[in-house]
Amino acid sequence: PATNAAAGLSKATSITGKYTSTVTVGANGVITVLYGGDANSTYLATKAITLTPQDNAGSVSWTCSNSTVAVKHVPASCRP
Repeated sequence: PATNAAAGLSKATSITGKYTSTVTVGANGVITVLYGGDANSTYLATKAITLTPQDNAGSVSWTCSNSTVAVKHVPASCRP
């Protein structure tokens, strides 16, 4: 899916949490999570991580990436 609606999800701004302000599905199913809420404003607020799906002949794996968040502030599964 290329949009939240196509993925059966609510609008990006409706998917929030303690440390997130939006969750957006984009082209090729790429999911972008924008930090916000109670996220530390110095290190995380308005920064994002991206989850990119990989089709593995019937199963899906995810690659996590970011260009703006220090490694120590991303989920353990997103660390190199």
